Amino acid sequence: MQRSRSTANGSGEPSRPRARSLSCRAGTTARHAGDTVFAGGSAPSSAATAVPVVAPGTVIGNYRVLERLATGGMGEVFRGEHVHLGRPVAVKFLHQRLLGNRDALARFTAEARAVSCIRHPGVVALFDFGPYDSGAYLVMELLEGETLGDRLASAGRLSPAFVIDIGVQLADALATAHAMGVVHRDIKPDNVVLVPDRMRPGRERTVLVDFGVAKVAVTPAQTLLGDLLGTPSYMAPEQCVSAGTVDHRSDIYSLGCVLYRLLSGRVPFDGNLMDILLAHQNRAPAPLRTFDPYVPVELDALIATMLAKSPRARPSDMTRIARSLAHIADRAGARRSRRTRAWLGAAVAAAIALAELGHFAPW
Repeated sequence: MQRSRSTANGSGEPSRPRARSLSCRAGTTARHAGDTVFAGGSAPSSAATAVPVVAPGTVIGNYRVLERLATGGMGEVFRGEHVHLGRPVAVKFLHQRLLGNRDALARFTAEARAVSCIRHPGVVALFDFGPYDSGAYLVMELLEGETLGDRLASAGRLSPAFVIDIGVQLADALATAHAMGVVHRDIKPDNVVLVPDRMRPGRERTVLVDFGVAKVAVTPAQTLLGDLLGTPSYMAPEQCVSAGTVDHRSDIYSLGCVLYRLLSGRVPFDGNLMDILLAHQNRAPAPLRTFDPYVPVELDALIATMLAKSPRARPSDMTRIARSLAHIADRAGARRSRRTRAWLGAAVAAAIALAELGHFAPW
């Protein structure tokens, strides 16, 4: 594969890389470490000081590469723009130390395949994919916002109402991914970006990013047993044993860990790597209401079932979780309305009583 440079053919005109076809087919696993596709806030990983894999100003296909935003275990991410439309994008390249590595290229391709399968506003959008040098590149949506990890770092923990709203959005996005045969396998606060919600002014929309360890319709025989993928603090018990045994119910457990962290300000289990892996398999986390008595009882119970050790004991799918969270939100809203009406009624009654005693005249 030939690298496309701004002067690659000697005439000052960029050469265009060949398009690579993508399909949602079985037998693909990919992995990389926390590469970002968003701008604003604090990136999950900082840009390295090494020479970037591509020079700023390089034109690849319809996209111009601008400054580097971040670098991770398998990729480097740049701000870019469409050369004709001016639309800002994130352009991600396979890390230069992995150029020519067929396994890394296959995993990088698998990330593109996973994202291309999903059409949902809660999943980062993929615009283009193709070869570059002896590696490849992705062109993705550039998100202006901050990660949930950043929000937690500043807030400590989040309100139940906000967490329920986030949970509904993430469950809905993951339900779409699961319907397409994609299991994320690395759901954590740093892989969720909060951006302004244009459909709900003043509120935020969640966008799930980093499908670098996604599993696309893989059978256990096609993933090596004993291969661990994911972030330990958010890994399901079966994921702590082997990445080849996970399915959509592993994402349910991981989402439960995220909701637990958002409400309590701490992960379900802490300690060294082995302590965490064993705790996921053998221990129950402390009830959420231990940390915040205002967490609705129904929400505490739902997250506890999401964190069940056996996949069979968890809710059956993300759609059911989204509906349960929405129902909890409705019940909490109704209780707040009743309390407000009761308070207003008591205040009016007190004002009338004072007026009748001659101590207060409302007119």
